[in-house]
Amino acid sequence: MSAVSLDQVVYLANQLSPAERQLLIQRLQPAPPDVYVTRHLLLAELEQLRADGAFEHVESLRNRYADPELALTDAELRASIDEFSNAWEQDIDGLAGDD
Repeated sequence: MSAVSLDQVVYLANQLSPAERQLLIQRLQPAPPDVYVTRHLLLAELEQLRADGAFEHVESLRNRYADPELALTDAELRASIDEFSNAWEQDIDGLAGDD
């Protein structure tokens, strides 16, 4: 088998019709894997992990990266989150009132 340079391949590819070029591109692409992920497969994997105990005795990350200077109770934190999540409604009301 003789060695063919990339330049030679490009030269020959330029002589192909658009349809033939597309076919060449498709043939050169790696075949997609025969793995199709479905919700059913993911749920089955999750159940298997649970059965194997993968989620038992895991270390909690709660407050692990917390700022020690920020002393909030859970109730204060939840109230802040609720306030932020509803702030857009107040912004919309403010925009509607600017007519």
